[in-house]
Amino acid sequence: MFVNFARVSLCTCILTVGFSSTIYAEGGGGGSLSPHTLCKKYLDTGGARLEKVDGALQKMQPFFQILGHVLKNPDVQWPSDSIQPNRLVTPERAMQLSAQLKDNDSVLGKEMMEHILSLGNAASSTLWDKYFTAYDRIVGYAQGFWDIAFAADEILPKFGRIADYGAGTGNVSTLLGLSEPGRYIDAFDFSAGGLKIAQEKFQLVPGANLRRLDVIRFDLLIGRYPENVYDGAVMNNVLYNFKGQEKLIVLKKIFASLKPGAPFVLHDIVDAPADVLVRFMESTLRDAMMAGAPITEYDLALMAKINISVLLAGQFLTLDQLQDLAREAGFEVRGAFKSYYDVGGFLYLTKPNLVTN
Repeated sequence: MFVNFARVSLCTCILTVGFSSTIYAEGGGGGSLSPHTLCKKYLDTGGARLEKVDGALQKMQPFFQILGHVLKNPDVQWPSDSIQPNRLVTPERAMQLSAQLKDNDSVLGKEMMEHILSLGNAASSTLWDKYFTAYDRIVGYAQGFWDIAFAADEILPKFGRIADYGAGTGNVSTLLGLSEPGRYIDAFDFSAGGLKIAQEKFQLVPGANLRRLDVIRFDLLIGRYPENVYDGAVMNNVLYNFKGQEKLIVLKKIFASLKPGAPFVLHDIVDAPADVLVRFMESTLRDAMMAGAPITEYDLALMAKINISVLLAGQFLTLDQLQDLAREAGFEVRGAFKSYYDVGGFLYLTKPNLVTN
């Protein structure tokens, strides 16, 4: 059913003088050597916006079919009639709920905050398990996510072993696996619930029986990373969760896990004015609904409240600071772009071929 997934064209990815003529990566399945190249399309470092992919909605249909198979209704009881947890939202109802959630003194605002606190703090897998289900129903259908995933698909090798650090429910991994059958992807995350959903998706990707996509429960801060084994890596909207020097520690560990010359796609929330963050949330919801996302009232309320509480109160790096941090970890910055409705920073990084101590 998914074999005919339309691949993003890689015709603009060519060798660049000064990098290396060809980098060879050992494929995870057959052990053959597979070339991959530096993607010239993303060598702009001017902070431009990621380009939208032509026909993106059509290209996403195999992924949406997978999402449709794994999405489950939220298992939650609500203390009042402020929401009907399993009822699908309409655009009009979405606007009503969003307005209530912005008001901390509203009945729904208080109830949702109490509900989030009952699930634990940011280190709680229970909270993230609930969050991931709502995340898939909204963000998985949004144009901002597609832009990031398609750009990662163009940059990362078509063959070899790829690490998805902080994979969550495996959306990026699934798209990368659908696009190129020569990729072997390890999805790392600390949430057992998120990885369970990822595994369900992976089973619907052609070649899953060959263990092309695998899940690894892992703490990105204290876990012991494999060294010098990956032909490429991606991290999407994860780094901002770490504080202070923790960000640098994680990036250095990722750096060590990559082979020399390997690309690393890093996307993260970056510093943005409050009005831009609000537009981001509204745009994500609008695009998801236009793509046919089956969003329930509970999904919307949980995601909106967490985003309002976390994003509007967050202290994020700027795009320039994110680049500086990547360089401090040892990476070369090949390209830097705005993304995710202007609240995201997309970096195209590589591990130098010659690493000096």
